Amino acid sequence: GLSEPAAPPAAPPTDTVSVAPPPSNAQQLLADLRLVGIAQGQAPTAMVEQVSQNTTNVLRVGDQIAGFTVKAILDDRVVFDAGGQELELF
Repeated sequence: GLSEPAAPPAAPPTDTVSVAPPPSNAQQLLADLRLVGIAQGQAPTAMVEQVSQNTTNVLRVGDQIAGFTVKAILDDRVVFDAGGQELELF
């Protein structure tokens, strides 16, 4: 009689292989920030809540929060500089 072909080796479970890469540190930090409001004026300010700290900060361009530097305060968003990477908080 013919011998059975050898079974292929068991594949590793897929859930350990196809794990999505964790978000970059900057994205995780950004997720902790919530835009409360923006006040346009001679020097626009943005109220940004740092959720994990339960604090609300009034920020101007050039201020720092959570490792970011405020690059611009627009009508509907704040643009941060995270080590050369631009991130927007809506």
